[in-house]
Amino acid sequence: MKKRAVAVLTASFIAVSSLTGCGATTESVVNGMFNEKALSSSNESSYDVGVEVNYQGAGLKFGVNGDFDYQYEMKSEEDMTGHAVLTANLDIPELLSGFLPQTDFMGELYTEKEGEEITQYISDQKSKKWKMNKADSIPVDTESVKRIIEAYKNILLEKAELQDKTVEVDGETCYELAVEMSGDDLSEILGIIYDIAKEPLEDRMANSSSSGIKYIQRNKPLPDKDEFLEIASYAVIRMNLYVSKKTGCLVRSEVDCSDTDLGAMIFTVLEQRGTDISYLGNFDADDIKITNFTLSTVHMNPGSTTVNIPDEVKENAE
Repeated sequence: MKKRAVAVLTASFIAVSSLTGCGATTESVVNGMFNEKALSSSNESSYDVGVEVNYQGAGLKFGVNGDFDYQYEMKSEEDMTGHAVLTANLDIPELLSGFLPQTDFMGELYTEKEGEEITQYISDQKSKKWKMNKADSIPVDTESVKRIIEAYKNILLEKAELQDKTVEVDGETCYELAVEMSGDDLSEILGIIYDIAKEPLEDRMANSSSSGIKYIQRNKPLPDKDEFLEIASYAVIRMNLYVSKKTGCLVRSEVDCSDTDLGAMIFTVLEQRGTDISYLGNFDADDIKITNFTLSTVHMNPGSTTVNIPDEVKENAE
């Protein structure tokens, strides 16, 4: 009887292990994702966003979709080279299409960071030429980056659910983590990003002589942190993360924000700014909806991606 009980327990353990990946747990998979920092990576993303606005019985649909591919390589702790290509296709009502000269766009950017100096090479879609721009150092200190990563990891540890079976993704056997979170769950990360972004932006605004910037200043464009987090609270984010069983690296991520309450976000902003919307009549938050909002990214060649800026780009940039 004892031998039979042991056999049953052993068989049960093997069955469960085959489903979850040899005893893997949510904690072990998440921790494995954060064990090593990828010093380089190649990423291919596709996105699709749609919005519908209903007003006085008329429904108008707007959308944008395309690809965002980017690669980066850390040459050292202080030096980095990156390359990004963005394509966008606008989907707008026919009655508005005549107001736009084109509905498809493509942008390409090379970035080179050496110490505190950042050089950008930007492709001009109209002239087909490259423009060079010297930028200030990115105002994100190492400690803030660590805090963001740690906060994100804690969210995954709390919210992620390891699925029963491993799956084949882009040639890799992967664990699948399903995550659902609200904007409230992201409050710590968003708070850190808000603090990073606000001061540099306000400095640029205060030092600018642009009439446009001055107009924005007078009209209080930036909410305070509590207002900002209230706006973000209406977000709903669902993610599926596919993590390599062999390396522990993220292979693919799929994000769906289609259930985000865009109408509530917009009306909250208007309310915060004291905007009188009574002239809109019966138009309310329910009349503005996200119809789809997805982002899918394939993460490839972690640690073995090489990024070099072509000589012709550097030599011909204006």
